[in-house]
Amino acid sequence: MKSLRLLAAAAAILMAACGGGDSVVQIVVVDETRTLAEGAQASYPLAMGTYRAEITSSRNGVAVVWVGGTGCQSVAETKSYNATCAVDAVGALALANPTLLGTPGDELVSIKITRL
Repeated sequence: MKSLRLLAAAAAILMAACGGGDSVVQIVVVDETRTLAEGAQASYPLAMGTYRAEITSSRNGVAVVWVGGTGCQSVAETKSYNATCAVDAVGALALANPTLLGTPGDELVSIKITRL
């Protein structure tokens, strides 16, 4: 599946470079669902560029933090997140499942990061 995504991305880049197809190339760099235990974190390294993050979370939500970006909206806790960020240099998108007393621990999180 990963190979097919890479081939599709390469084909889109070639078509755009040759003047064919859509002139805006979007490449999905992360598309996964994972469980974040209570207090756990996950980080996705990003090269310089503009990215869109689409994140959904079960139960109580997760914290979303952009590292190395300009005009990026970080949030302390959310169940649904959709935002764009310009990463100025090497950066990352970090997720965390905050520890909250009296709430269930694990969060099932869907993460999609697209380079625009």
